[in-house]
Amino acid sequence: MEIQTIENYIHTTKLELDVVALENSCHIMYDFIKEYLSHSKKDYDGQATLTTSLFKQYNLLLYPLPGFHELYEKIREVFHLLDDKPNEKYFIQCWLNIYRKGEYINWHSHWDPEYKSWHGFYCLTGEGSHTTYRLPPNQKEVEVPTIIDQIVISKSDGDWHRSSEWNKDSPRITIAFDIVPGRLINPLEIFNHWIPI
Repeated sequence: MEIQTIENYIHTTKLELDVVALENSCHIMYDFIKEYLSHSKKDYDGQATLTTSLFKQYNLLLYPLPGFHELYEKIREVFHLLDDKPNEKYFIQCWLNIYRKGEYINWHSHWDPEYKSWHGFYCLTGEGSHTTYRLPPNQKEVEVPTIIDQIVISKSDGDWHRSSEWNKDSPRITIAFDIVPGRLINPLEIFNHWIPI
């Protein structure tokens, strides 16, 4: 597996997954989330998609639909190639970003640098769009184009990022995730959606 690195911060590689099966599974999950979770209090109040705003209500990788387990295995493989703390136990949460026409996710960050966490996303559809990063330490902006079947992953080390506005009739689909040390997770949360990686 050949991993490309952008500005010594963002890592990308193609995963060679079944994108048709994954896309179909994502549409099934969108319908499920819309029907059963959309009444829940939003986890993220910024400009985002329906499935993104409810990211703490589900972990996509826990649903045994075609392609999700294979995606989990590939994320795990890439993460362990990049991880510089092999003795730390890490856990992953994963959610769906389905952008309808006119939708985007505005500037946001994930975990502060001291938490030694990671964030990334996998691109299923959306060629012609991009994600813009503001990289530490000087907030240099870098555009990462959407490439089908590509994973984009980096440490949460002080960056901010946003998606471009989606302007096509068919949806843009990405699958996002956070990977954090187990010590950051409350082991007795009522609803634990983190799984080992």
